[in-house]
Formats: sequence, structure tokens, C-alpha cells
Amino acid sequence: MPSRGAAGSGTGSGGSGSGRSTPVALVTGCSAGGIGHALCLFLRSRGCRVFGTVRRGGAAPELEEAGVTVVGGIDVAREADCAAAVAAVLEAAGRLDILVNNAGVVALGPSCEVPMDVVRRTFEANVFGLLQMCQAAHRPMVAQGGGKIINIASLTGLQPVPLRGIYSSTKAAVVRLSDALRIELRPLGVQVACVCPGFINTRARDNARSNCAPPTGGLWGGWLAALERTMAARLARAVPVDAYAAQLGEVILRERLPRVWIGRCAGLEWLPRWLPAPLRDRALAKALAINELEPELRANAAELAASWPESSKKGS
Repeated sequence: MPSRGAAGSGTGSGGSGSGRSTPVALVTGCSAGGIGHALCLFLRSRGCRVFGTVRRGGAAPELEEAGVTVVGGIDVAREADCAAAVAAVLEAAGRLDILVNNAGVVALGPSCEVPMDVVRRTFEANVFGLLQMCQAAHRPMVAQGGGKIINIASLTGLQPVPLRGIYSSTKAAVVRLSDALRIELRPLGVQVACVCPGFINTRARDNARSNCAPPTGGLWGGWLAALERTMAARLARAVPVDAYAAQLGEVILRERLPRVWIGRCAGLEWLPRWLPAPLRDRALAKALAINELEPELRANAAELAASWPESSKKGS
């Protein structure tokens, strides 16, 4: 069952789309160190009444100290939890002006070697959970005369990313789902925006080790170590999460939401999506350690071929 912290209150304006001076916002996935946590603090500083969900009660004391209402015990993969989170906001505040679907998980590894239970868990959280939140929130928004839904996707949802194929496919689904929701809900007074962050310095990667393909063995050998080496330099250039959340918060509080928003990126990480496919593929293979892994991949493939039954080989 969801648990609630001390209720926040505040005054101010923010262009919630509902005509009220104090927007009421619900942000999912607000554990410390992430975009959701930082966004809650920013929106609260701007006078919004903010509710933030976490999976474990007591996981966000800093939010409670800032006057954010923490709704604990919420797993967006469970439909009942999504309904309970929205109900908690309506019970406490009487309305819901802004929904930010931020909750999700990162999955890493070669797509053909990621265990299917990890694949399903990632889609449940990143896609189905997001849709369940939209389904729970849209009717109250329509009934009150309007609202805003902001779906957090990823730049990886706009371009292919090796070793993040499962994660990027969920974010591509969020991009397309947001497009459909924007068109469907506009006549009902609900705005929908899709946010595609680039390389942001959050704790999401710290949790990805428990949601990935086996880090050694198989055809891909030491893919995780190679990926972490290539990402180390990018991490040094990653956009600070507080700075990104502040920029995103300003966008959310505008009167009109953009269709898609990317914001600050670490270097030129947005560039590959505009390259011709062959150039893009080569650039991403180099950037994401595939080139570094090729000698090991060829050696492992040769070892597999040598041990494979002759009758099943091509041309036999």
C-alpha cells in the first residue's frame, strides 16, 4: 500500500494549463540522485505543490524536508499502485495539474543475451507503467479542464544504441506513445510532451548492473568492462542532474509544452541521429566499445563454430 509523507503546500504560478495559481504536480520515480528527485525540489522551489513517488517508504527524506509529499510503496509496473498514487494526490490536493512520468529502469547488454525476465521487467516499468499512469491521471485532468503530462524518454529512443538495445527500444516506444497521446488528448485540454535526456549524471547506471546481461562469458565476453571504459570519459562531461532538472522544470511551467524536448547534452551525443545510417552505425560502434570488442567477438565466434555440430553448419 502507498505511504504518504508530510503534505507540501505553496503559492506561485506555473502555467499548469488549469488556470490555478498553485499547480499540483505528481512526479514518479523520485529516489535520491535522479531526475525525478531533482525535479521535485525545483518545482517545489517554484511554488508548486509537489507529490513524488518512490518504491520504498522513507527513501527520500530530503524531499519531505523540502515540503514535497512523498508517496511511498509505488511500483508503476503494478496498475493498482498507479491508481493509488493518483488517488493520493486527488485526496490531498483535490486536483492534478502536472504528471511527470519519470520512473523507469536501465537495462544493459547485448540484446540477444539479456535474460527475458530482465527484458519484461524493463518494458513493464518503462512502457506499461508509464501508460498505466497516463490512464489513471487523464480523466481527472479532463474533468478539471486541463493538465499536462510529461513523459521522460531518452535520446537513446531517437537513435539506435548498441549494448542498450532493450532500454533504447523501451524509450523509442515512449516517444511514439507520447506522439499518439499528444494527438488524442489535445482536444480534451491535456498537453503531452516527450523529454529525451542525453547523458545526465544520475545514479541510474549504478542500478543497471543488477538489470543486465551476464557481464562475462558468452559470445560477448567482457562487454561490461569495455562499455564502462568507454563511458568513463563521457561521465566526466555528463550534465549535472540539478542543472538539467532546473532547465526541464522551466519548460514544464511554460504555458505551452513543446512536442519533444532534449535540453542540454554532453558534447555532440545528439549528432549521430542526423547522420546517414552507415556513418551512424560506425560512429556508434566506435563510441560504445563495439570496435574494441570485435577481436574477442571473432575469437568467440570461431570457438563456437568449431564446437558446433557439422550437420547444422551453413552449406552442410
